[in-house]
Amino acid sequence: MQQATKTANEARAKQGSPAVELVGWASRPRYDKQTHKMYWAKERKFSDSKSNTLNYSIRVLGRAGVLNLNVVASMDALSRIEANAPEIVGLVNFTEGNRYADFKQGADKVAAYGLAALIAGGIAAKAGLFKVILVALLIHLGTAFGWFYISTQSYGAHVAIALKEGVPHLLAVLLSITVTLNLVLFCFNLLPVPPLDGSSLPLLFLNPQAAVKYSGFLRHPGFAFLGVILAYRLFPLIFNPIQDVATRILFP
Repeated sequence: MQQATKTANEARAKQGSPAVELVGWASRPRYDKQTHKMYWAKERKFSDSKSNTLNYSIRVLGRAGVLNLNVVASMDALSRIEANAPEIVGLVNFTEGNRYADFKQGADKVAAYGLAALIAGGIAAKAGLFKVILVALLIHLGTAFGWFYISTQSYGAHVAIALKEGVPHLLAVLLSITVTLNLVLFCFNLLPVPPLDGSSLPLLFLNPQAAVKYSGFLRHPGFAFLGVILAYRLFPLIFNPIQDVATRILFP
């Protein structure tokens, strides 16, 4: 998380925005097994602010998803927020049939990432990054066994090229398509426009006043519609560069 903050500061500097430092945990992560809720808080310091900022996060686990609750405030509000967190969480919950307690073992799908990913990489997991890495490892494993080699033009169904017909060829095509589709999903979901997951990323770096205004912006249905249009126009511009970088990292 510290490295991600440093990387984001480079982009913020180019935009003329103040740098932000992840000071550390304001409240370490804890999981309530009885209510299936997770709590943690981060302390952040903005270069243009004399006081540090509190990002208090609550995750309510459900049968098929996670409810995200975030509070942005000054650090002196931590004790009040922690004292009132149970009451705040009690105001919202999943509908009957969608609660964590309604999970049906063997019938429902288990999440591909655990509680740690909710803190450090929930968005990345949801967007498909972990699947991209997993499939890339499988492709490297296939090359180690001599089933296929990695193409110099890694895209679409031609990331892995089979050295033999039959099963190796089928695996090469399936793995190639899977890694490409998940990379597309990852890039698209991280576009910082509503209603995509990437629209929540700026909340990690905004001061309290700006975060409140931005949250209201995200909830406006009209902006969500415009966001989809913007994403459609922006995606072709960013995908090819990201794909080139990802290819060099995953398949050096």
